[in-house]
Amino acid sequence: MKIPLLMTFIVFAGGAPMSNAAEYYRSKWFDYPDPTTMPKTTVSCAQEGSIDVPCPTWSEPLRMCRKSACTGHTYKTEMLRVAPTFVVNGPDTSDQAVKNAITGVAATCAATAISAAQGAAAATPSPEPAARISAGLAMGIAYFQSCISTVSGAAVAGGLINQLSFTIETPTHWAPL
Repeated sequence: MKIPLLMTFIVFAGGAPMSNAAEYYRSKWFDYPDPTTMPKTTVSCAQEGSIDVPCPTWSEPLRMCRKSACTGHTYKTEMLRVAPTFVVNGPDTSDQAVKNAITGVAATCAATAISAAQGAAAATPSPEPAARISAGLAMGIAYFQSCISTVSGAAVAGGLINQLSFTIETPTHWAPL
């Protein structure tokens, strides 16, 4: 079961948003439990017992009926988990060489952004996860913008590199506790 995205940060390296976008890079940063959502617990029957009990009627006074009940339960507890994911989108092109060049630059810049974000999150002195995540996201966005701006757009893919967008999606899923 997928829950809709909680938040998406979009950063354009330059230029206008593209109409025909292609995904050039996707990487899951980490996975953490959502502190604002209560765990989901389901109960099911692990073992069932049954017995014959009298259930007489006027026509059958000695009739017996089978009754069953759950004698053992299993509990399954799940937490809603959030998985921030770095995604780099850009204009779609039919030229495979251009796609390969854009993919290489996008992967390099995104990897730099992810490592900077992880470092910033780890270095944040606050024990609260929200503060660490915010610091990591801000640093990741800044590093991606800086990396893309240092690449010569004219030399790589005819200026298409300046139209890359860096998004951080936050898909969620239920996982066992």
